Amino acid sequence: TPEIRGEECQKEEDMGYEARDLVNALVVSAERIEIRQLGRDKYFRLLGELWVDGQSVGDVLIEQGLAREYHGGTKTGWCLDW
Repeated sequence: TPEIRGEECQKEEDMGYEARDLVNALVVSAERIEIRQLGRDKYFRLLGELWVDGQSVGDVLIEQGLAREYHGGTKTGWCLDW
């Protein structure tokens, strides 16, 4: 997802807030919340897949254009597309 405190452009920050607000709305209205694939990354940070009412929150964010798939490696900036 775009960073709220991103340093690239205002659009990245705006999209970060939009992604945050969408996740908040999904969680607040959920009947069932699950965390799947719980683990840790190479920096020992907790990682997991958030599911709300049987739907992947990551997939929802990607469908809305508020996230991109990431499988490691170099990330491209959000502002290069505008």
